[in-house]
Amino acid sequence: MLDLFLATAKIAPKHIEETTLPLLFSQLPDGAVPATSAARAARALATLRTLCIAPVLFETLVIRLLVRLELCEDIWYALAMLGTLQSVLQSKIDEGHVDVAKYVESLVPKLYELVGTKGLFGDVKLVEAAAAVVTLVARTLTAECVARSIMVYWHRRLINVRRRQKVLATGVCKLYLHGDSSAIGLKSTAPPCPFEVCFHSRRPVNSADTAF
Repeated sequence: MLDLFLATAKIAPKHIEETTLPLLFSQLPDGAVPATSAARAARALATLRTLCIAPVLFETLVIRLLVRLELCEDIWYALAMLGTLQSVLQSKIDEGHVDVAKYVESLVPKLYELVGTKGLFGDVKLVEAAAAVVTLVARTLTAECVARSIMVYWHRRLINVRRRQKVLATGVCKLYLHGDSSAIGLKSTAPPCPFEVCFHSRRPVNSADTAF
């Protein structure tokens, strides 16, 4: 049966994408993997590893696995998904597929993000597995592609920094104008409106204070 799917994937990958892949992805949990589903998920990943070499199928694989990696709560499940990506990438490179390089702008930044922000990716094995995927993509890049990917990466980082700065500035304004510290995630025992309190608590001005 798998041989039939492989033959179909080579001549009509869109048919596999629309009929077979949804069935396989339905076997992959979004979060933790129940013990009763582990073997089924492993078989689905093994089949995807074999089927998803064609560009259109690999693109779908990347999108679906990245979503599951973001929601994943199981180290071994995450390792299996990263191993699937690595295996398919290696097969694509061996067959000379030219679409591998484009994933420097989607797959690579997302893996960097997961390693940097998701606690699960603090595990050394997961970091190494993610690095292996990034390395395979990077090896297909020209100097121009490397320069462009670096620019895209830092541009996205700059946008995120500016967005956080804007949120922080808005939160600080709410804190000092209205006494609302929730916008910056702080619990405060300060009076509800600092400016108003400061205004009403000023020492009355004595006429003698203004005399020359």
